Amino acid sequence: GRFVHAGQRRDAVERAIVHVSVAPALTRRVIELASSLRVGDPWREAVDLGPAMHHSRATFLRVVTEEALRLGATLGVGGEAVHRDGAGSWFAPTVLVGVNEGARAARETLHGPVLPVLVASSNAHALALADDGVGGPFAYVFTESADRAAAMADGLRASVVLHDDVFAAEGAVDAPMDAAGPGAAGTLHGADGLTRMCRAQHRSVPSLALPARDPAWPPYSPLREQVAIRALRTVFGRHGVVGRLADLF
Repeated sequence: GRFVHAGQRRDAVERAIVHVSVAPALTRRVIELASSLRVGDPWREAVDLGPAMHHSRATFLRVVTEEALRLGATLGVGGEAVHRDGAGSWFAPTVLVGVNEGARAARETLHGPVLPVLVASSNAHALALADDGVGGPFAYVFTESADRAAAMADGLRASVVLHDDVFAAEGAVDAPMDAAGPGAAGTLHGADGLTRMCRAQHRSVPSLALPARDPAWPPYSPLREQVAIRALRTVFGRHGVVGRLADLF
């Protein structure tokens, strides 16, 4: 979830907040998987990660990584720019373990293949870390307990929370995705996101077959006027049908 599209997806995993009880095993596995990813030019070779969209992104990621290390994080893998033929902006898949919650890596949207891992001492601590830092509409909760996942979702500001999955909401057009914090902007999917791309148009279709000559259209006559007024009074008058129905309720 962090490294797909070189970490540049709008719904990419920005940070991994891991309970202390599983942190060692999980980080070892993540480092192992990240180490197997291939970086290169997707036009020329079979790779897993291509370059960043902007040439300065690798420089930014290196600065953020170095700051996280200075603040006590451990480099699991990566941490350096990888340039191909002097063009583009590649960065090696990077895992930072034990990132300080005040580091830029924990508080900013990176848009690159750098995964900061923050260790939480409890579920409450994990929620506090999740809501204090990079915002955005997406959160992913991994736990064996569906009840625990629901309880964690209740404490998250994200508008989309997935249990044991990532990216699945992209195909769910009824799932609103609006930014709850500084990490992303705008609305995608849901009623607001869909209607924003639509032109409103009201259409009226008669529920009953109209007579050949509509009584509401001219030419008028005294008799038609009297019939129309009596009909309106019968239905909408002070003691009319509508008023009597209202009295019943």
